[in-house]
Amino acid sequence: MTQNRTIELFPVILILVILSAMTLSRNALYKDGVEIFEDAAFKSPNKARIHFNLGLRYTEINYLTGAKKAYVNALALRPDYTEALYNLGVIFDEAGDKDKATMYYKRTIEKDPTFVMAYNNLGYIFYKHEKYGEAAIEFKKALLIAPLNADIHFNLAMLYLKTGNLDLALSEFKKVLKLRPGDEATIRKISGNTMGMEK
Repeated sequence: MTQNRTIELFPVILILVILSAMTLSRNALYKDGVEIFEDAAFKSPNKARIHFNLGLRYTEINYLTGAKKAYVNALALRPDYTEALYNLGVIFDEAGDKDKATMYYKRTIEKDPTFVMAYNNLGYIFYKHEKYGEAAIEFKKALLIAPLNADIHFNLAMLYLKTGNLDLALSEFKKVLKLRPGDEATIRKISGNTMGMEK
């Protein structure tokens, strides 16, 4: 009777052991956020959002080659994915590839004309390359959409300062202080301690 009972319990015990092993395996897989998203992308290759999330996770850990690939995969599935376009612009911008960054920021704006930070970043690329007129246009477009964005007012103020338009620079700096009282960088600029653009 005992032997039969053991034989009857064997399949149940075997199933429990297999399920426990699968759970441990799954837990190990999900310890690192990267594996969660890689696993999801592998299992659902036709979901743009999953590839985008994988790109975000890769960006967080500074694995930019993987991030670019994930964003490109997201765009292949959903060509109007503005966040993926913008994030590619940021990656190329930070890598110093102004041409590709500019292209991705412009494509972002083309798909979503209200994407404020694409205008701002595009303006900053123009600023860095001394295309001040184009930079001003982009900063002003951004401010039409987000008039309470202190960072964009600061960038425009720095542009005015750089081009010698001190009254306009002071006006923009005052807007920054109104939006962000006590802003140290703005106070330094107003007091004339530094003259270079900070970012």
